[in-house]
Amino acid sequence: MKKFVFLVIVLVGLGAGVNAVVKNQELRSDLKSLTSKVFRHRDIVFNPVKNCDDNIESVEWRTTDTYGKEYVSAFIVPTTCGRLGLDPKKAWHEFLDKVPPHPLWDDVNSNDPVYKSMRNQFICHWVNPEAQLNRPAYRIEPHRPSDNLLETYLNQCNRED
Repeated sequence: MKKFVFLVIVLVGLGAGVNAVVKNQELRSDLKSLTSKVFRHRDIVFNPVKNCDDNIESVEWRTTDTYGKEYVSAFIVPTTCGRLGLDPKKAWHEFLDKVPPHPLWDDVNSNDPVYKSMRNQFICHWVNPEAQLNRPAYRIEPHRPSDNLLETYLNQCNRED
């Protein structure tokens, strides 16, 4: 998907236009919307590595009330560069460096199901263009069951209990 979107962006940037590349009207409309959002960050799109030292602007723990239950979530705000979803592994390590202390997270290690679930949710959001372009922030939640990455993606990154 990323290669396809990048190809469309390059073609649009070269003047070919979405209309000349895509015949399906619904897909054409989605691509026009996507490319208009990406072109707001044109300097990064055409030279993605130049300004990409930081992927995450902020991380904070928040308690939210969902269906009458309180849940704790890590709210993540990516930088403009981070929204390109270029290097999820680097971004995950940046998250680990920036996440503030919290009792649900402090004693977690890489073998813990909570760690695996949080990592899968993070990567799912990170590589998902809809999440990157349409959400100002996204959350990953330690209470979510530990699925594999494919199941996490099929459950739209945050599985319902």
